[in-house]
Amino acid sequence: MKITEILEAGGSITLAVSANDLKEFGRSMLKEAKAEFEAAILAENAERYLSPAETAKMLDVDLSTLWRWDKQEYLAPIRIGGKPRYRLTDIKKILCGTPL
Repeated sequence: MKITEILEAGGSITLAVSANDLKEFGRSMLKEAKAEFEAAILAENAERYLSPAETAKMLDVDLSTLWRWDKQEYLAPIRIGGKPRYRLTDIKKILCGTPL
């Protein structure tokens, strides 16, 4: 029986573990953590598109400010199905003070 199976089964038991079993357990834990971390990074890096209302709320500005920024070419939306959407990466750049 593997250590992970014993842990999943629960209960209060005392174990005598060989060095190889402990090494295998550590590797499996690292592999699992790595997979979760990579999934989180991919999700973070995936582009999202926000509505004007969501964008205004995130930047703490009025919708008229977004309209003005579009005219000034400071933060221009893209059109998806004729509706304006703002790239989350552009919004994050503004929040960090990085020029677009």
